[in-house]
Amino acid sequence: MNAYLGKPLTIELTFDCKERYRGDMIFEVIFTNAENIRIASVNLRNLGIFADFKPGSNTVQFHIPRLSIYPGVFNLTLFSVKNDTLCDELRDAVELQILPGAYNHPQRINDSNLSLTTFDYSAKINGEKKEGDY
Repeated sequence: MNAYLGKPLTIELTFDCKERYRGDMIFEVIFTNAENIRIASVNLRNLGIFADFKPGSNTVQFHIPRLSIYPGVFNLTLFSVKNDTLCDELRDAVELQILPGAYNHPQRINDSNLSLTTFDYSAKINGEKKEGDY
């Protein structure tokens, strides 16, 4: 999967639930580099969004309007925890190659070890945009 520095990125996760789950849950996508070091993540809890998953198929979308991770190859790990108990973890689920983009210009960024890892993002659960619950 390819993405571009400075461009939007949407990550969509589709999964099945055996029963309805509502409430506080860490549902996260973690970006790790080649050395398996976590450099960024997106999750529902940081947005203040409570999970509301129905039995059967569910979808969570994370939308990053301007990707600010320096070009390179990264692995995405999927992670979920509820009530301090690990529900599921899928390490290195997807390899993401971030390519030079809109503001990857040598006069602006010239350190190949630099990653700009702070970015805004939003989430949708089952197609519905969510705002913070707390």
